Amino acid sequence: MPLTPRATFTLAALAFSVLAMPLDAQRPDSTLLRPTRVTVRILNDPDAVYNGIYQASGISTKCGLADYGYPHRAHSFAVMFPDDTTTHDVTSVNFDADTLPAGAARSSFYLAVGIRVGSTGSPLYVIRANDPQYNEPGTALLTRLPGGIDSLSLVGTATKGRKVQVEMTLVCDP
Repeated sequence: MPLTPRATFTLAALAFSVLAMPLDAQRPDSTLLRPTRVTVRILNDPDAVYNGIYQASGISTKCGLADYGYPHRAHSFAVMFPDDTTTHDVTSVNFDADTLPAGAARSSFYLAVGIRVGSTGSPLYVIRANDPQYNEPGTALLTRLPGGIDSLSLVGTATKGRKVQVEMTLVCDP
């Protein structure tokens, strides 16, 4: 049975209204491409030239919730910094915690942070606090500040021949 012109118009209007409705998948991800500032302090490195304070700012590829659709990551937090090639003192930050709710300190996370010391070198410090076999303990704290700002602070021990203390403060702006 053919549709009447009115029924055709009604079906077309209904189809258009469904297509025009915004979907959750179309909303921008507020954890991507965020302005970020980071300060890293290295202590007790056997190569004394690397001990010091390093800073950088730029855009993070990711900074925020990283649940990847898994229920156990409902309060996760991840950072990938920077989004572009950098010549900053802090060359890379890769942080991930399965569970890091705001306001609660956690001792299970992964951090890989790279620094640059002029032409001397660019070491990478890794803290695997989420894997006890490496004996690289640490504590991470996420703080949510007014205006959608996330502040991550951590202290941990990386292994590089001997234990090296790494302290980091990272702030992601909205």
